[in-house]
Amino acid sequence: MSTTQTPPTSPSVTNKLNATDARRIAESIDGIRNELVTLVVRKGQLTILKKDQTIGADDNVVAVFETDDNNPKRRKFDAVKPEPPVRIEGGEEVTDFTKLADSAFWTEAAVEKFVLPYYAHVAGVEAADKLRKAFNRDDVYAILHLPLSVGTLAVPLGLVSDIVEKNVPRLFTLDDFFALAGL
Repeated sequence: MSTTQTPPTSPSVTNKLNATDARRIAESIDGIRNELVTLVVRKGQLTILKKDQTIGADDNVVAVFETDDNNPKRRKFDAVKPEPPVRIEGGEEVTDFTKLADSAFWTEAAVEKFVLPYYAHVAGVEAADKLRKAFNRDDVYAILHLPLSVGTLAVPLGLVSDIVEKNVPRLFTLDDFFALAGL
């Protein structure tokens, strides 16, 4: 026997949420790492406030979130044009990822949402777990998705790391990096 439930209502919320709305809110909040994020109802609309935004007197707080990076020591690039430059095979220095890769991922949120599911689909869950372990190392800066023309990679991903020489980031194929890191 099935019963119909009436969803709870709140006098301050004028719109119902569907699952797609909830996913979008969750994705937005998950992309903000290492700081408090507050979800409020403001003038009948759900609104995400970062730490530098003020909760108004008429705002109703729904929840407060904080998602920390798994590895807060990860080296970070400030732009797609890394400084110091990334060395590739043959010693050439690349100062602009757009000349080398069709996409670059350097935040945990992006790697978790896009790279790991893709890699699990292409190479399997165990391989994706290995890639996650590699990315969570202190000496890894980013994961690049390389055009197939760059090399004969089974999976066109590369890791940027200074595993060989501190503060000299280099681009490695996954196999080469895994071998150097003992993964």
